[in-house]
Order: sequence, then C-alpha cells, then structure tokens
Amino acid sequence: MRIVPIVLMVCIVLACAPAHAERRQIGHVLGVEVHVDQVEGSTEQERAGSLRRLFIDPVVRSYLEEHLDEIRLTESETDFLVGRLESYSKCNDHGYEAPESEQTRRFVAGMLGAGVKVQGHFYRNFGAGRLLFQQAGVEAFDAMRQFLEQSQAEGKFAIIDPALRALAFDYWTRDQSPFLIEDPAAIEAALSLETVISRCPPVVPDGSDDD
Repeated sequence: MRIVPIVLMVCIVLACAPAHAERRQIGHVLGVEVHVDQVEGSTEQERAGSLRRLFIDPVVRSYLEEHLDEIRLTESETDFLVGRLESYSKCNDHGYEAPESEQTRRFVAGMLGAGVKVQGHFYRNFGAGRLLFQQAGVEAFDAMRQFLEQSQAEGKFAIIDPALRALAFDYWTRDQSPFLIEDPAAIEAALSLETVISRCPPVVPDGSDDD
C-alpha cells in the first residue's frame, strides 16, 4: 500500500517544513508593519505608486481626518460655488448645464472646491513653496514634501530600505519644473475659491453707433 509514503509527503510539506519564509519588513506606517511582498508592480513607476499607496496615502488620509473641521467647505463657501456654477451654466458656450437638483449642485460645488481647500491648507501650514499644476488641479508640491518629512520625523511612517524610500519620493525629487508654479500672484489665484469655476467673459460692446 502507498498510504505511508503519501502521509509522509503530506507531513513534509505541511508540518515538517517551515510554514512560512520570514517576510522582509521594509518599514511601518501608523504603527503597522509593511513588508516587501506588499509592494506591487513590475516597473519602477508602478512600484513607486504602490509604495506611495502603502506609506504616504494612509498618513495623508489620517491627517485630513484629524483636521476635517479646518478643511471642510463652509456653508457660505458652498453657497458661493453653487452660485458661480449656476451663473456659468447660463452664459457658457460649451453646452454645460448645471444639475437640476439643488443637492446635486451642492455636491458638484463641493467636489470642485474641496481640492483647493485641502491644497491651500497644506500650503499655509507646511512652508508654502511652489505649486504643481495637474489636470485635476494644483498641488501644494513643496508643502506636501515638508509635511511628509515632518511626518517621518514624528514616527508616523518610515521606509527602512533607502532605495525604496528614494523610489517613493521620486515624485518630489525628479524634475517637475515645466509644471511648477512659483509666481506669488499665480499661487494666490490658484488657491482661491474664486478661480475654481470659470467666469463667463464680460460682454464687450461691438462698437456700433446707432446714429
């Protein structure tokens, strides 16, 4: 009978051999260990994004939750954006129409204003600096890096492996100069709720004379 060899094989695979190889820790975030096998992606860009999701996103999310009262749009700010949205709906030539429901208009206004409010908060509280222009809106580029370095110093997260840390921070260390905003007036405008929703251009008289 072959039952003894089979039992022996099962014993070797499941019991006699070590159950798991030791996982290599590469850091921690908010008190939770992070291991190298959690980093996903086959390219450096994919792995960099995975590292930021593992280490940076939880720290940013935790900070925003703690400071929600400071970054949440006020009722008056939402009212202002809803009014601007309705005005733009009436005069734009792109076919845009504001949502019919008041609730949806407020939701859209909130989505448009939230990013500016958050980035403005980081800019004012973490050293100002340059903004990075993105299609989805501006980012407080230098301020976010200072926030992350401060969070590391406070022990909120750490990436032990120097190569992986450099990869995670590549977003802030590589050349982004073509998309960076340094002019103070442009920065002030970009972080103002006044600029979140486009204004319709003023009506310019055609110069015709009725006489």
